[in-house]
Amino acid sequence: DKSTSQAISPESGRKPPPQMPLFSAPIVVDLMSNVRITQLDGTYRIEGLVYEPTKIVIPLKNLLGVPSTLRLISKITQIANEKGTKINQQMSLQEQVIDLLNNPIVNEAKGDEEETPIESYIRKHKMFIFSHNVIEFPSKDSEVELEVEFVPLTIGEFRCLIIFEDDKSGEFMIEVIAKSTHPPPTEVASGKLKAEANKTCSYSIQVDPINTNLMKALSYSIEKSSVVGTNIPERKLKDMLIRRQHEFEGLYRQTFQSQSFTITNSSPNFFEVPTELTICKQSFSSTITSANNTIKTSPNSIHVTFSPIKAGDYPCRLLLLSPHDIRILAFKGIGIAATKEFNITFASVVGKAMKQDIP
Repeated sequence: DKSTSQAISPESGRKPPPQMPLFSAPIVVDLMSNVRITQLDGTYRIEGLVYEPTKIVIPLKNLLGVPSTLRLISKITQIANEKGTKINQQMSLQEQVIDLLNNPIVNEAKGDEEETPIESYIRKHKMFIFSHNVIEFPSKDSEVELEVEFVPLTIGEFRCLIIFEDDKSGEFMIEVIAKSTHPPPTEVASGKLKAEANKTCSYSIQVDPINTNLMKALSYSIEKSSVVGTNIPERKLKDMLIRRQHEFEGLYRQTFQSQSFTITNSSPNFFEVPTELTICKQSFSSTITSANNTIKTSPNSIHVTFSPIKAGDYPCRLLLLSPHDIRILAFKGIGIAATKEFNITFASVVGKAMKQDIP
């Protein structure tokens, strides 16, 4: 069609419509991710005595799936007290992990001006000691064993949250739930508490101002933490622990003023003991508080009154409890059968023998 061909022909007299100018502008896309932690990559449990190192070996697999070098970050929180009562946590597990990742260096709590050198060491004490501070995974299938030592100074249950972090590859997390129990008992007053049935006897048990087990635990924590990652001989480590313990005991003697304990009696029906004890320097007398009144007795001692009701052995344990000084004193009272007394009167003439059977 001739008319149609003229309409589409470039040679026609019509001009193409003007083009709109082109503009360019940057486009900003804000991407946000919300990663939630529903569970940890492993939970391990350990239980040990106060002041005694308890070890656990944790097998670690490379959960990141790539060769990596991870640093170890940890945070400790108490989840139950000495009576087993759960402690309400201020932050959820999710919040604890985020806080630990954002603040990997935990600032130490500052002591007050009246803090003694020993109290300062106790505040800086490391309850968990790790065999490695850095974990190397040379391949995606690598496995490493991490040794964890639990050295508690107080009774309770604790959570140690451990994060293994690589700046490029990511991180994974495990937890160690550790429970500390009473220290081993110290035998005292052997053969000192003996009484006949329905009678009483008393004895004063001396209490040493220095808790040797506490000094050993502090020494172990400090020296073992200082040699992490080194192959130090066992004999050399033992010498270091002895020197450090003697140093701590000397510091304690120089700065010690007084120490207060609450006393729990395992056998109150047969043994009367004070409910509180304050020990001080040997130049002073200790003050004890019983259920009835306050008594002054010999320096740094616990006054025990034993009252058996029949013949036999009466074991007893005393738990001495303070914030970081915990002791158990074990002793035994012996009940003796009551002695029967009676009189026999003989009436006879001189020179005549008499006999009387005694049942």
